[in-house]
Amino acid sequence: MNREDLAACKREDPELFFPISYTGAVRQIEVAKGVCGRCPIASTCLRYALNNPERASDGIWGGTTPRERRALRNAPPVLEGVG
Repeated sequence: MNREDLAACKREDPELFFPISYTGAVRQIEVAKGVCGRCPIASTCLRYALNNPERASDGIWGGTTPRERRALRNAPPVLEGVG
């Protein structure tokens, strides 16, 4: 079994993860993020989306919207062991 076979979204309608409008589809986004929230590979999905913005520029990936992913990519790096 491939790791991708574990993805919770595999058992959902793909359209759930690609809302027409991110401002008008609050409930749809909440439902999609809920699926990601119970997915065992959501962090892998998010990492893929962050590392491949041209391929994952739209849709809900790893529980994030395009705007949230842009903010994550633009955020300063977190330094481990500081504090």
